Amino acid sequence: MIRWAKKEENKLLVELVFVILRDMELSIFQIIQEEELKELILQAMEDPLYRFSYDRARVYIVDGNIAGVYYSYSGSEENIIDEPLKNIAKKRNVADNFSIYTDSEAYKNEWYIDSIITKKQHRGKGIASALLQDAETQTQRNGYTILSLNCEEENTHAKSVYLKNGFSKLDERTIENHQYDHMIKKIQ
Repeated sequence: MIRWAKKEENKLLVELVFVILRDMELSIFQIIQEEELKELILQAMEDPLYRFSYDRARVYIVDGNIAGVYYSYSGSEENIIDEPLKNIAKKRNVADNFSIYTDSEAYKNEWYIDSIITKKQHRGKGIASALLQDAETQTQRNGYTILSLNCEEENTHAKSVYLKNGFSKLDERTIENHQYDHMIKKIQ
């Protein structure tokens, strides 16, 4: 079953978000300790505007537990989705110009999957594909015809899942000094 995430699931969801953030080797980890960053993100997750808000998360449930999640939003929102986190960091005097992401990830005419992850014990069971199909529905519901995501060039397993689900490479992007394929799927 796929449904919207709930506010009370944020502590579980932030752990999945951090699997992705660690894999991305973000420079923010040189500025702030992981536990402090986790606290900031957890607080920001309560704001519906934030990129990792529970309001932007669709979760796949297995036996009453979250087995996977994706976060999505309009590419036109990219310049505002991190404001809640920046405001919290500023109030706590964490760092000047605090930002996790500094590179553009999406085009304005796309419905963008910011992050998608399946828990290790549930991988290989079609959960990512089901979440991608759900994202297609969300794309249509929000009035978009292009669904996009970025896949690290070296992540051949994820890339094969995206290709199998009808995505194709549009172009390349550098995000935090890593090369990514910007992949899209046109939705009818």
